Amino acid sequence: LIALMVASRGTLPDWLRWVTLILGVLAIAAPAYFPSFAIPIWGMVMGVWLIGAGRFSRGAVVATQRNA
Repeated sequence: LIALMVASRGTLPDWLRWVTLILGVLAIAAPAYFPSFAIPIWGMVMGVWLIGAGRFSRGAVVATQRNA
């Protein structure tokens, strides 16, 4: 998750990148998988964001293709 945060500059919004970093640090630093509940929640948040971002970007691509 930490590598994803570093590599996603410019792709993911800042709030999602920071949540990813926090969960990555929790996953490494916490003993006995204490934050294990946070990883599926992060997956759901990321999935919802990807679905929402896909809807908006697809329309933008179609609009620019028509104008070209």
